Amino acid sequence: MSYVLIVISYLGRSAFGPQVSMQEFSSLARCGGAQTAVLLAVDRMNQSNFLGGVSRREILSAECAVK
Repeated sequence: MSYVLIVISYLGRSAFGPQVSMQEFSSLARCGGAQTAVLLAVDRMNQSNFLGGVSRREILSAECAVK
């Protein structure tokens, strides 16, 4: 059975709507690992803004669904 990681994010103050990203994985464990990696990467990205702007990416939803 394959799974799809669906991430809905919003780039605050720099976009006009949410962004939906999807990626297929062969197992729930791989999907869950990717979900954790995405959440940690966005958290680290939000801690540093090298351009001095005010934008922040917010994860509205991140879940693994059966394909």
